[in-house]
Amino acid sequence: MLSRKFFKNALWTQSRTFSPAEAWIDLIVSARFEAGTEIVNDKWIQLERGEQIASVRYLMKRYGWGNSKVSKFLKNLTSEGSIRREVRQGETVLILCKYDDYNDPKNRSKTAARTPTRQQCDSSATAARQNKEGKERKEGNKEKKIEERKKIFLLSLNDFHPEFPKEMIRDFGRHWTEHGDRDRKMRFEKEKTFGVKARLSTWKRNEQKWNTGKKTNQGFSDKLSNWGSSAS
Repeated sequence: MLSRKFFKNALWTQSRTFSPAEAWIDLIVSARFEAGTEIVNDKWIQLERGEQIASVRYLMKRYGWGNSKVSKFLKNLTSEGSIRREVRQGETVLILCKYDDYNDPKNRSKTAARTPTRQQCDSSATAARQNKEGKERKEGNKEKKIEERKKIFLLSLNDFHPEFPKEMIRDFGRHWTEHGDRDRKMRFEKEKTFGVKARLSTWKRNEQKWNTGKKTNQGFSDKLSNWGSSAS
């Protein structure tokens, strides 16, 4: 096993951009070897073996990474069950689930040392996996063929008849299901919110205004025509 003295060497402590492998090694060596208390921002925080205080901002500065890279790195470690995070007294505590795989405690039962943290991290990993599977199912639904989603949307509009005229509903549906050849979403799917009944009501009011304006213009045109005829 590599001596901890290595991590005090200038070759390791020099300022640089870490690789993911170096960052993972750093998390392992930075975690507490034994339980203890650390004072952060005047707060006394109890840490167990394999734990450390490490916010995203701290890791960004330490590894020379951006916010998105640190967040993705931690997310991947969490998904595979290597770490989990929790907040204690407003500080982010990072827990290494497999810490004992790299730092076996001397004169301690491996089973006794591993059980509490392993159980917690296994639960966390299971929850993370279930969340991932749920998101994948959700994404799978989004990937249904656009024509299938269009058909479902248009059929749902039938529920608003006879409150709204059929012809108006047809025009409404034709407008909001428009999409380009390369689009993955229809027009209504690109909206942040889309209440069908509210949109139909607005459509109806606008249509009435448009028809009123059309009749007014037509009446004015008829008057001009009549005036022209009488003048001749």
